[in-house]
Amino acid sequence: MRKVAYSLIVFASMLFIVSSCNESEIDLETNELQEFMPMAVSNYWVYDANSSLNGMSQDSLYISGTTNTNGFNYFDFDASAASTGLATQLYAQNLHRKSNADHLIYGSINLGDLFNDIFDFEIVLNDVVLLNETAAVGTVLATQSDTASQTLDGIPLTIDYTLQNTLNNRTSSLTVNSETFSDIIETEITLNIKITAQVTVAGVTLPITVLEPQDVLVMINSYANEVGLIKSITEISYELVTLPGITYPFPSSGSETSIQEIIRYNVNN
Repeated sequence: MRKVAYSLIVFASMLFIVSSCNESEIDLETNELQEFMPMAVSNYWVYDANSSLNGMSQDSLYISGTTNTNGFNYFDFDASAASTGLATQLYAQNLHRKSNADHLIYGSINLGDLFNDIFDFEIVLNDVVLLNETAAVGTVLATQSDTASQTLDGIPLTIDYTLQNTLNNRTSSLTVNSETFSDIIETEITLNIKITAQVTVAGVTLPITVLEPQDVLVMINSYANEVGLIKSITEISYELVTLPGITYPFPSSGSETSIQEIIRYNVNN
């Protein structure tokens, strides 16, 4: 059961193999771009990452190349092998392109691949809007819901999820690591999950909710015009239902806070 709850919560926490950068000082370059996530091969961003569970680390995110699929050309992002930032991992896991004001993400998240084949459950990302440069505050940029069924340790499970992305705010400036950036867009990604187990008692099968519908992941991303992603705050939390006579072999609740802040970048249009 531990694998069910926590794996779904940290679905975005994958590892990728890329080069890492070691400099710690701020060294932000000036560019004449009009992009909130400039996409060109060799663009890179370096972040300080601080996790309440993993401590401090440094993440690097860069565009390694392009690929043609689904009838479009996409940019391929990669992240450092030691990456712990969930936002950089989300970028590195999938392909990206821009269509008018929309920044689109294409690919999928297969929980079986990510968590030792525990799950046979795939979240498909078919040109989901990750960012829109002109939408009004409060606009729901993307939403998708689905249900998956599988058996884990002999217990049938029903997993219901809703993934949503909203343009949360626009501000004139934001200071990150003592550097002030102008023209900011903030988005909020939420993952809401419910898990129901089919438990048989005395020959009678009953649906028992083990995870009430809750936002187990909230990711707030801040983008600066002409720079890209400059800050990301991710809150992960869950609380399982207390069931009489059942003791979970793992914590029935958990939480993690992860913060990424840019320290250096180099971008071209």
